[in-house]
Amino acid sequence: MRQAETLKLEELELPVHVRDILVIGSGAASLATAERILAFYPGAGVDILLATEDVKDSTSYLSGSDKQTYYRLSLSGPEGDSAYEMAKALYGGGAMHGDLALAEALGSAEAFYSLVSIGVPFPQNELGGFVGYKTDHDPRQRGTSLGPYTSKVMVEKLLSEARRRGLEIREDWQAVSLLVSEEGKAMGALFLDLGRLESDPAYGLTVVLAPKVVFGTGGPAGLYKASVYPKSQYGSIGLAIEKGAFCTNLTESQFGLTSVKIRWNVSGTYQQAIPRYYSLGDGVERDFLSPAFKNWGARDSAVFLKGYQWPFDPRKVENAGSSLVDLLVYREIHEFGRRVFMDFSRNPQGWDPDSLSEEALSYLRNSGALAQDEASDSPLARLLAMNPPAYSFYLDHGIDLAKEPLEIAVSAQHNNGGLEGDIWWESTNIEGLFPVGEVNGSHGVYRPGGSALNAGQVGAIRAARKIVAGLSEPPQASKKGLALAKAEAERILAIIESALTPESPPKAGQETAHAYLDRLQSRMDAAAGILRENGVARKAAKEGLRQYFEFGNLKVRDRGDLPSLLRVRHLALAHATYLEAVASYLEKGGGSRGSYIVPKSRAEGSHIGDFERILDQKREDFTFREFIQRCRYKNGSFEVEWLQRRPIPENLGSWFESVWKEWREGKAFKNKTYP
Repeated sequence: MRQAETLKLEELELPVHVRDILVIGSGAASLATAERILAFYPGAGVDILLATEDVKDSTSYLSGSDKQTYYRLSLSGPEGDSAYEMAKALYGGGAMHGDLALAEALGSAEAFYSLVSIGVPFPQNELGGFVGYKTDHDPRQRGTSLGPYTSKVMVEKLLSEARRRGLEIREDWQAVSLLVSEEGKAMGALFLDLGRLESDPAYGLTVVLAPKVVFGTGGPAGLYKASVYPKSQYGSIGLAIEKGAFCTNLTESQFGLTSVKIRWNVSGTYQQAIPRYYSLGDGVERDFLSPAFKNWGARDSAVFLKGYQWPFDPRKVENAGSSLVDLLVYREIHEFGRRVFMDFSRNPQGWDPDSLSEEALSYLRNSGALAQDEASDSPLARLLAMNPPAYSFYLDHGIDLAKEPLEIAVSAQHNNGGLEGDIWWESTNIEGLFPVGEVNGSHGVYRPGGSALNAGQVGAIRAARKIVAGLSEPPQASKKGLALAKAEAERILAIIESALTPESPPKAGQETAHAYLDRLQSRMDAAAGILRENGVARKAAKEGLRQYFEFGNLKVRDRGDLPSLLRVRHLALAHATYLEAVASYLEKGGGSRGSYIVPKSRAEGSHIGDFERILDQKREDFTFREFIQRCRYKNGSFEVEWLQRRPIPENLGSWFESVWKEWREGKAFKNKTYP
């Protein structure tokens, strides 16, 4: 039963929507949660509303790679697989709870076949076997793919199915604040209805009251300037951080080589085709890779390996490993101020297939990618022989790799950390808040490629089951909920009216919301990218929190700037939180791991400093893998603690009658961890 109410604030009226469940975001995890809730609770028995700015403007819908991987339990082949073996692969990456690893593995088959059942066309053989391939950090062939747009197809099918089941969707709604009671219970959210922004005296502010909030707003897309996240994506983790939600493993982001003009991962075949790398400055080209390798064959073999060793990994820098390529690209851009390109029209200097490693040479031969004559031999020819859609992708976006080099950079790609969730993907300290998808920090330091898509779908199903189990009476707008919404709306209105100065527009030289965002993104690139140093990180963390406190000084010219203003508010807090996590890890003695390098000596002067000093990295302390960093914003400062990670359960209930009884009685949903 839907209730239509209004909230009065002096002369203003805000619409109030009361629902059982509010879903924020429209990526693959959000849609899967909504779709499963409707499947588990069919008919008109549940009131669920999904709010988003644009239902087809999510990272899931807009991002991909040459072969975007979905990681799941191996479901074909004679070698066999098990959920416990898959859990070991996830847990083995370090700093991940064992019960979460096992939950993701046990739920993998259900999540995968749920996608198959709604029409996601994962490839299968004649007898119905869903074949796979090895991906990074994967001991078995658990990867599968639909090509460049795996997650996009997932979104399309999930959206179609959710609509078929009657999902109510509100677009042009931007979340600006979560509603959380003093007791730590989620009660809904506050939005800007962008369709009413210009005409409404209350700037389109809209209230949704709901005791269950699915928070699927994606990763920290807006925190880095060098980013492969779609430009329209920013993330909203700061909204939950503001309310004191626990965060875990914020230190662990993935970085890799991406194109600049079109934000896209240049992994897989783009590297296996072995393009020519060069940098450009003052109109002069420079071959910056060759001097770092003992010979041309070693250089080209390292480039080839970047295909499936795509994320930057400090363990693969030494001995002319593939990640040395990332570090050299980073150095050209940030130390020398040059632009870096991959050229597919010409072979690298000294190109000789016979000088390649056996792994690279046999792969190219088996793929039919080695030309018979020198005249037709080029990186583009190899790319077309192995993966024509990879060429077509850039052509469709106005870049012809046959004629134009591809500008690249080392960019942020994914955050393994995020909001802390329990075994049902519910926030560990905000009851009724369910972070799903990338915003949930279930991953550890390393993870198999494609496992994020699996975690998002498994988490969606588990959250849906917990939510449905807790549904009881029809939703009502409680006095407490309305009072909380009133106080929060008044706070946001005060921010808006302080910044909106039509009578006295911003002075010349006064910082704009765009410049404010640029400042925090530059700080993240410098202190929390692939190169991290103790002194630099702590200084950045202090500056980041100070910048957040300076938010109230921002002014905007008109209502059209309000969405950007309110967005940078929570981004500023998020970036300060991430920087605090990085600084705390380094101060505790943490070394190089995951996707960042920590030099032994502290920074002196230039952040880049001497390249040899950077290569002399501080080794990872493996004891850190047994702990998970938890960070929380509270009363204007941060609290950081280190938790012993939970092992993979060995005594999971297996006696059918006992499990069945507990399931019927709903006892399984009461546990936040196992055991």
